[in-house]
Amino acid sequence: TTPSIDETPPSPVTDLSSELTQDKKGAKLIWTATGDDGATGDISGGKFAIQYSTYTLSWSTSSCQVVVSTDMVQGSVQNYTISNLTGGVTYYFVIFLCDDSGNWSSVSNVSSLKIPLYISNLQGIPLSDSSIKWSWSDAGDEEGYTVYSSTGGKIIDLSKDTTYWIQTGLNPNSSYGIYVEAYKGTEVSSTSVVSSWTYEEPPSQSLKEPESNLYSITIYWQAKVGAKYRIYRDGVLIVTLTADKTDMSYQDTGLEAGRNYTYTIYSLNDNNQENPEGVKIEAKTLDVSLEGKPVHNFISNERPLEFRSEVLKVTIYSPTGKKIKTIEKKGNDVIKWIPEGEESGAYIYKSETSSGKTVYGTIVIVK
Repeated sequence: TTPSIDETPPSPVTDLSSELTQDKKGAKLIWTATGDDGATGDISGGKFAIQYSTYTLSWSTSSCQVVVSTDMVQGSVQNYTISNLTGGVTYYFVIFLCDDSGNWSSVSNVSSLKIPLYISNLQGIPLSDSSIKWSWSDAGDEEGYTVYSSTGGKIIDLSKDTTYWIQTGLNPNSSYGIYVEAYKGTEVSSTSVVSSWTYEEPPSQSLKEPESNLYSITIYWQAKVGAKYRIYRDGVLIVTLTADKTDMSYQDTGLEAGRNYTYTIYSLNDNNQENPEGVKIEAKTLDVSLEGKPVHNFISNERPLEFRSEVLKVTIYSPTGKKIKTIEKKGNDVIKWIPEGEESGAYIYKSETSSGKTVYGTIVIVK
């Protein structure tokens, strides 16, 4: 016998309806399944196709944006959700059903749904100690936006399709709150109030150069009294401190002799955010290598140690690398030094000459 050919399509859906999703940004379509053959029989191995537009048109299965393979029991209630639709416009929806033989129903009734304006994802990030960038997701087919302060005062009107605004003229290390309304005619969508901070004022360079010893470096910067600062050595955070004066300093100890170090200093606001506009300081610890350098054995109560006449400045360091004395030449007198209470041990000196030469040496104190 010749097998029968199924040429009967499902009946068209006549009760297609649509409703807003919970977030008001999409449409939930609801309909009753018809049948495999007209209004009878379950659809097994079939599918449905949904077409939607912001205006009515000639509906066609070839232009559907959604096609889903599925089984449908005749008379059962079906649903499908379309998300992330444009706010402020009306959408029109139709559906087609298909059986397992590829027979498509004719078009369903048209269901329409107005998607309200919705504005979301408002956030603020500091740009400087006096400005904040506020941004949000486009509300849809809006006519424009209005920005309000957290207390409801109008700040500024913005044109349609605007998705950010930079607020300027703010105070350092301060919190600000705003909310944004999108509008289209009398329709309005509003965000919740969102807060953001400005950065603290950045530190500034000190006129004082870093002070290097054998195993420590002291750095200097100009600060704001009461402000917090983070100090990084070679990219690693080493300390957070609060300024108690404008001329700030920090001594970094336990370093290696003869090595270059890079320090960066950033201010910190009360929201624990660093101002990226920091201060960079480079310094090098003194070189401890003294091979071939002069060694002076210094006996207690001996006459002062005298340096050559071309030496203009001498710096004395303790055996641990701490600077203990700086002597500068006065007039035509040569520089002289004699220990005053220093313990026995090997002391380092650095002499600077009129020709710009720097010489290191060791002074061994014996008591």
